Amino acid sequence: MAKIQVDKRTINQFHERQKDLTQKKDPARQKKLHELTSHYLQTTSEEERNQFSKDYMRTLVPIVDAVYIDFAMLYDIYLGALLLMHQDSESAFSYIVSQLPLYHNSLDGLHAPYFPDLQVSEEELIKYIQNNTDVVFLQSPPTSFWINLAALARKIHKENIVAAQVHGFKQRKVSYLINTYPFTPTVSAMKTFKIRFTFGIFQDAFDFMPFSCDPRSMEDFIYTVPKYYFMERFNDWLDEGSISQEKIKNGALEKAIVVAKPLVTEPTVLSEIYSYTIDQITELERNTTLLFNIFTEFHYYRPTVICFNSKESKQDKSK
Repeated sequence: MAKIQVDKRTINQFHERQKDLTQKKDPARQKKLHELTSHYLQTTSEEERNQFSKDYMRTLVPIVDAVYIDFAMLYDIYLGALLLMHQDSESAFSYIVSQLPLYHNSLDGLHAPYFPDLQVSEEELIKYIQNNTDVVFLQSPPTSFWINLAALARKIHKENIVAAQVHGFKQRKVSYLINTYPFTPTVSAMKTFKIRFTFGIFQDAFDFMPFSCDPRSMEDFIYTVPKYYFMERFNDWLDEGSISQEKIKNGALEKAIVVAKPLVTEPTVLSEIYSYTIDQITELERNTTLLFNIFTEFHYYRPTVICFNSKESKQDKSK
């Protein structure tokens, strides 16, 4: 019998048919399974079958080489800047805390407008962060995502131990790509943050790699290597004409898992969004999730600030 070329898609289809036939104890199906197995063995070499098995196992037990995270998903630098701008005012602190429920449920990607009594514009807030980047990055309150990061890192670490054993690889370090864009803290500030980042995580199992780059035009490997992406503004990655949009359209993220903060950028929807009921917003998020799942496995996650200290409470703790 002439040998035929069997590609990865064929072997995956074979495994699916084999699973289906095995589950159903039909004599005709069992006979068909025997025929398929015989044909597969006769038309492939042992080397090809071994390679197919390895490729198939890689799809079942993937190795995580990298994780992409926007810094603003870890620490709320915008809220941190507002707190620093009014750090001598306990009344401002109380006001900020009172506005948090509204702020956490925002959908427009803005920050200052949810604290109108502070009389700070969005532009002034951004300018303050640009002028005080290191202080803001190191003193901003952590989010719920940051609090759960150590558990996620341990989960990835354990999965990689299993994957390395399955594939016969030496366990590799996971690169955590932390994008601070649109701000650029100093190397010194990032070294300090790295100490926090490593707390509770297997320090010999990861590389901490901070950088600042517009996600619409990053290095090619950032669009293809990470298994997980935690994004503050996924919509920006789909900007018309951007490198990121082209990469995503061509399947760069099709095997990745993307977790992003809910964000509405369509002007017509933005003008009406705050008159929507909870059910309407839920439906909008569901439909958007279905749309984004064309390009990747997509999930929404809303990071919130769980706790932080006022100046007064900090002073009390220092006594």
